Amino acid sequence: MIYNNAPFPIVTVTLAIRTFIIPEIFKLKLIIDELGYVPFTKIGSELLFQFFVSRYERASVMITTNLEFTDWTSIFGDEKMTSALLDRLTQRAHIFLLNGGSYRFRQSMKKRGEIDQ
Repeated sequence: MIYNNAPFPIVTVTLAIRTFIIPEIFKLKLIIDELGYVPFTKIGSELLFQFFVSRYERASVMITTNLEFTDWTSIFGDEKMTSALLDRLTQRAHIFLLNGGSYRFRQSMKKRGEIDQ
């Protein structure tokens, strides 16, 4: 993909990712915490999509988010790309839905002495 208005040459970045970064990344277990906390630009979304696709069925990834899958389009901005990404991420996934109070909030309240230990 070539983007005419990109602040940097995407083709070069994509080639660098494929050549240098991806072989090393496959050795890592990847954790992405709080995906969706900040939405991505169009270029950022497409690069992240390419990154996930390159790891698809090759290496593990763990993602935490407080968003439902239906809200992921707001992160990536493109419904078709989001659908394709979710299709790949959830194919062999173990999905854990955690409901309850915030652990961080509870810990900060304990430190302040506002709730019982």
